[in-house]
Amino acid sequence: MTRRDLLMAPLVAIRLEDWVAADGSAFPTSSWRVTEDGLQSIGGLKTFQDIKTVKLYEDFDFTFEWKMMPLGNSGVKYQIEKSDKWQPKGLDGFHIRARGPEMQLVDDAGNADAQKGPLKQCGSLYNHIACTRPAKVRLGEFNTARLLIRGLHVEHWINGERLVSYELESVKPSAISLQNHACDVWFRKLRIEV
Repeated sequence: MTRRDLLMAPLVAIRLEDWVAADGSAFPTSSWRVTEDGLQSIGGLKTFQDIKTVKLYEDFDFTFEWKMMPLGNSGVKYQIEKSDKWQPKGLDGFHIRARGPEMQLVDDAGNADAQKGPLKQCGSLYNHIACTRPAKVRLGEFNTARLLIRGLHVEHWINGERLVSYELESVKPSAISLQNHACDVWFRKLRIEV
């Protein structure tokens, strides 16, 4: 594999074997699928799972394109601390969540969580650091994103604009996780450079 070793366009380059559920179990085909638009988190589900890379990364530049519909919510998590798995009462399926810092991807104007304030809006370090300015996102179209970690330094970028810059307290090799938040979100041209 090359240094750009995650998902590359075109569609045939998507390798599900590079991804597993956030708890390390098999890739959750009930929550994710490959479509002509890329890797899709399936919306409208009562139970859903995050996915993560099989490989671990410490110092990297992760770029990708993403698309979501109005009201959408997702994110990219890194420096994963743990995963949680639970079965909601009365349902047959289960949730799996990666836990760690999250680069928020969300419809700021339409999503109820994003309307709680800047710490929950697109591009933010979810619940910790607000963006320096609102992200300019085109709903229903592909947008670009970049997550950069060099040493302790982290940057979140949306559509060519750096929106968050901060320093980690420590760094460790970790998977990168994509969130399924019961919304239809597509990811394509995922590249990581180490």
